[in-house]
Amino acid sequence: MMKNSVHTVSVFVTLAVLLLLPTYSRGQAPVLSGADVLVTDSLHLLKGKRVGLVTNRSAVCSDGRHLIEHLAGRKEFQLRKIFTPEHGFSGTFSAGERVGERERIMGIPVVSLYGNQRAPRREDLYEIDILIFDMQDVGVRFYTYASTMLLSLQAAADNSVEFLVCDRPNPLAFLGARGPMLDPDLKSFVGMMPVPILHGMTLGELARMAVSEKWLVFRRAPKLTVVRMRGWSRAMSFSETGLAWIPPSPNIPRIETMLVYPATCYFEGTNISEGRGTDYPFALIGAPFLSADSVVTRFQRYSVAGVTVIPVSFVPKRRTGAMNPKFEGQVCQGVSITITDRTKYDPMRLALSLMATFFHFRSVEITKTKHFDYLVGEKDLAERLRSGTAVDDILARWNRVSSRFHDRSKSYYLY
Repeated sequence: MMKNSVHTVSVFVTLAVLLLLPTYSRGQAPVLSGADVLVTDSLHLLKGKRVGLVTNRSAVCSDGRHLIEHLAGRKEFQLRKIFTPEHGFSGTFSAGERVGERERIMGIPVVSLYGNQRAPRREDLYEIDILIFDMQDVGVRFYTYASTMLLSLQAAADNSVEFLVCDRPNPLAFLGARGPMLDPDLKSFVGMMPVPILHGMTLGELARMAVSEKWLVFRRAPKLTVVRMRGWSRAMSFSETGLAWIPPSPNIPRIETMLVYPATCYFEGTNISEGRGTDYPFALIGAPFLSADSVVTRFQRYSVAGVTVIPVSFVPKRRTGAMNPKFEGQVCQGVSITITDRTKYDPMRLALSLMATFFHFRSVEITKTKHFDYLVGEKDLAERLRSGTAVDDILARWNRVSSRFHDRSKSYYLY
């Protein structure tokens, strides 16, 4: 993935920043990420310590340099080890694809936390005094970076290692908490937290809540520090933060993709393509055995504000991040989804309306029942929709439980 040189890391990440960084009017202050705050005025937290870093390429500071570059080679502390999540440091490995066990970045050993090993082992932490976590999350329960954070926090505490989270925006926080709570029987790596699908919290806030509410069993009391952002508010869209959007995984290449992701990812568990292998993953949904016009006609029965859905055909192709897409090389008929008004958009209403639409057609099947249930966080949803349970009734129940979570979670807010 990465070569052993400062130059490679710098060029790789800086180019992404230059391409993606928004232009701001004079006098408008950008948000400072937790990493920015750490390297600007909080490096004393690392003084005299051996440091481990859980990260990927999204951990970029506002100067265009990766956090690794800011930490490596310092005399007052030592960056000893780097840990990487699903999709690897580069963020280009496909979902579920095995990531190389060990490599080096700037001469520093790298340990993958995906595949057979999902948390730092005792031997990985022998020469670590403090473990830093910094990567961009998308604010959705089944996105695995929060699980990696929780497991890393647990490993750090159990081995008497400090844990420090460099906080970053939850880009979907403006939507609040939405969706069903996780059924404890469906706890998995794509859902370790007892939270709704959209929890509305930053990773730093989730870490604080996990410790206080004892979501994890710790052999030793964790020593948790959250380096807070400056200038961020929950009402902000990601574009308003002034931070560069570095795709955190290969199938969330742009901010617009992230908006539809919590509404369409469930189709991973069906015989319907979720758009992997196209330029618009999660925004294109379809299959070769469907009629695009019929799908849209059926969808129009539902009232979904802030969204445009039109009939399309598309052809999934093998590419980086989608090595084995469904229906590779075949023409799929389905829909293209565009979020047109984020102030009116409800991803859970869109999710239920799309599922009710597609499950109306007998040719549409749940092919990975466990995975589908893990993503939703509750059982038998498809059966309820097929049997005619109203979208509004399911949504009302989800809204009640997510509202209760929102009220409880507010005590952990940092912003």
